[in-house]
Amino acid sequence: MKKYIFILFCLPLILSSCQEDDLTPSSAASPPSSPCGNATVTVNGTTLSSYSPIMNPAQLGGGCPDPSFVVYINTSPSSLLVSLVSDPTGGLSFPEWTVSGEILNYTGGIISPTTLYSPDYPERDIVCYFSSFSPAENYTNCDIQNDPTALQNRNAIMTITNIDLANKLISGEFEFTGYLLAPGAASAPTKNIHCVFSDIPFKTQ
Repeated sequence: MKKYIFILFCLPLILSSCQEDDLTPSSAASPPSSPCGNATVTVNGTTLSSYSPIMNPAQLGGGCPDPSFVVYINTSPSSLLVSLVSDPTGGLSFPEWTVSGEILNYTGGIISPTTLYSPDYPERDIVCYFSSFSPAENYTNCDIQNDPTALQNRNAIMTITNIDLANKLISGEFEFTGYLLAPGAASAPTKNIHCVFSDIPFKTQ
């Protein structure tokens, strides 16, 4: 009898605890960023494997890659390159995927957060690439095989949400329609590619 009384006493507390958890699911703190930053890549709405930055052989025991492929030029004309390589083997095999977004020679000032960068503006030239190992495919943000004016018709949108100059970390996202690089193809298949990145180490020039 005492066991039943104890269960009846605890049941409201358990239910109350569950209800409190359900009221504010969106307020839960996001997971802490890894030392090398975080990135989420989706292709046609499918999320790829978790970002595992490639390491140099000397770094296989820990540490982050040399940020040679994430470069911020904060003088005019300003440029920004975010190139991410994911390889869970740490450089011992072929990367699972690579993705990059680059704002070239921006003459509208210094590239800064909260500004949307798009090829719709003549001073904003954005170049994007995506590659996967299996299947072995390469995509870019213009149909350079079938469109004679492709380099003038690039598509992409890039937003920088934070640039931490003190710690040299950058966050943002970019999205583009990728055209398959397949020489000889009558038409290039496309994929929608979206990359969200946070606290990625960068270097300045």
